[in-house]
Amino acid sequence: MRYKGLWVPYPFQNNISMLPKEDQVKCVDGMIDSALECRVANTKPKNFDEWILRMQGKGVADIFMRPYNFKVWAVPTTSVSNALGTLPVVCFTTDM
Repeated sequence: MRYKGLWVPYPFQNNISMLPKEDQVKCVDGMIDSALECRVANTKPKNFDEWILRMQGKGVADIFMRPYNFKVWAVPTTSVSNALGTLPVVCFTTDM
C-alpha cells in the first residue's frame, strides 16, 4: 500500500515498522488501547467500524482499515453491519 509517499508491504499490520515514527506510535498505542478495551467490553461491535476499533485500534483504523475497506467496498465501515454477529471478537491477552 502507498502511504505518505512510502510503500508499506501487505499485510499492513505486520509492517507498521515501515511507517513514519509518529504513525508507528499511533498504531501501537491504538493496539494497546484496543486490547485493554476488548478485555472489559461487555457488548459485541454493532458494525464493522466498531469491530475494527476493538480489534486493531484507532491508529490502524484511521491509517489503513477504513481507507482500504472504503476503496474495496465503496461504503464507509460504519455502514457495514454486524447484524449476524459473524465478526469474531478475539481479545489479545498476556495470560497463558
